[in-house]
Amino acid sequence: MRRIVLVLLASAAVLSTVASAENTASSSQSNDTPSTPSGLHVWFKLDRPSGSSYRRPYLAVWLEDAEGFPVKTATLWIQTEQPGPRWHRDLTRWYRNDRMRKIVEKTNLVDGISAATRGPGDYETHFDGTDNAGNPLPHGTYTLCLEAARENGTYKIIRTRVRLGETPIQRTELKGNIEIPQAAYAYTPPNAK
Repeated sequence: MRRIVLVLLASAAVLSTVASAENTASSSQSNDTPSTPSGLHVWFKLDRPSGSSYRRPYLAVWLEDAEGFPVKTATLWIQTEQPGPRWHRDLTRWYRNDRMRKIVEKTNLVDGISAATRGPGDYETHFDGTDNAGNPLPHGTYTLCLEAARENGTYKIIRTRVRLGETPIQRTELKGNIEIPQAAYAYTPPNAK
């Protein structure tokens, strides 16, 4: 009986918190327009290429600075349990850059941000304007990279330069490929109204 009462109290607290958050969110929006969080938003689609043996692709989405140094990895989908970790080398550009980044930052992103691979579908990721250590990124030109590799499949990468600063970037479509047939990005600067 005591457990039931505790569960009911916890449920009531959660519902109260959700209702309070909804009221706060709706009162902070002007003209009923939802606010978009600042940062770089990336949308992409994973496809299932034809063929008999299909494996879900390993995928990395990251930003490089003007010198090609990987300043932020937003998405890393790889198999981290055996026999998986050895295959993340198939993300050749991300893996090479990550080895360089490890020497400088002395952190392991594979253990920290990786998640399970995903099947075909539409996905979104977000860069919040900070580097891997949480420090604000300076305004400037960066390279957005989306890389996919599939065991017994193909390797594909999409790269494009983006200028992050005070000027917003409307949704911009990128040229797709067999692994990532559709991709797009948009940028909302900090303190944008």
